[in-house]
Amino acid sequence: MLPWAIHAFFLIINLSFASALAHAAIQSPVRNHDEISGRAKPETVSKVKTAKVVLADYPLLKKDFPTLQSYSNAQIDEWILKNSAFVARPQTKQTETNSEIELTGDEKVAHRPHGYRRGLVFDVPGGVLDAKGMGSLTPKNGSHSNGLADLGEAIREYLMEKMTNSILEVSPLTTRTVGIYAVVDWGFDVKYPDRASQPSGYVLRQASRRGYVNMLPDAQVSLIEKHLRRFGLTTGGDRRHRKFEYLNMQGTEDGDLIDHGSYLFLEHFDKPALPYRIVASEIEKAESNSAAVVASALLYPSDADYIQPDPKFRVPFAIWGHEPGLDESWQDYPWKKAHLWAQEFRQGKLSRGQVEMNVQSLLEAGEEKIKSSPK
Repeated sequence: MLPWAIHAFFLIINLSFASALAHAAIQSPVRNHDEISGRAKPETVSKVKTAKVVLADYPLLKKDFPTLQSYSNAQIDEWILKNSAFVARPQTKQTETNSEIELTGDEKVAHRPHGYRRGLVFDVPGGVLDAKGMGSLTPKNGSHSNGLADLGEAIREYLMEKMTNSILEVSPLTTRTVGIYAVVDWGFDVKYPDRASQPSGYVLRQASRRGYVNMLPDAQVSLIEKHLRRFGLTTGGDRRHRKFEYLNMQGTEDGDLIDHGSYLFLEHFDKPALPYRIVASEIEKAESNSAAVVASALLYPSDADYIQPDPKFRVPFAIWGHEPGLDESWQDYPWKKAHLWAQEFRQGKLSRGQVEMNVQSLLEAGEEKIKSSPK
């Protein structure tokens, strides 16, 4: 078989597999931008000429937007870019936080809900698209102030969202993830003052009721975290050098999960777990006065129900975990793989089909264990 035919064959297999892996995500996404967090402000945004779709969950898009049912995958890609490949104007007027942005000259009106620092929402026929990494009104250096996301970060979030939802689907809980529709490469770079520039990208996802303080009640956080830990997953993947684990479980007003950047697969748990409402300004106090915060712990090692990963269902740590001593969400294997794929896609060393196959292969390896678990 000729090389191009082999690639085409595996791409067909991959796309069929992607359909088989369709996830339920939230069943009823928001259809009006004002429902997301209130006081959504309109702003004029600029079309980026170099944007390309890297990953897309076509079954989820067709479920939420029935008008796409008759569209081919290529037509849906075109629809994605036509409706969402627009960046905030201030982002285009500087090159401190990003490389120069090539524009088409087209503009449209998007909305920025209250509390969205780097996010925008777009009204489309039949609903709303929620996008992260779309630029800031005041871009400046900083991981949450530059207005952007790097493409590797976006690919990793896609992976973590799909895996988290797979775990929730085998739970007795009604909680689901806010599904990611697509990952898009902007075609320009995000600049970091303390490390090398990275290809920039954005995440397109279901619209949900974020509210202003998007934290779930402690009792719900505890239940969800216990279920995730059965498979080796925690929402406490940041600040792992601390005495405590800080569960960064962000949710919607409907009780579903959103933003999975801090999720991490571990082999073993051994620290008290605190809710993330103990914000950064209080962490130092908590760390220096452990006795005062034990009462706030949602999970404690001496508890009878302090969950460890179940060997029968644990997601393969060798591909979803991390190297020894690198137990942070930004150092794990999915992070490294996602950033390598992002770089190689931008450089033309990986085609989109190859990125899709890599992603689906990683998901398949994790979901094989998950799906063998009874509810």
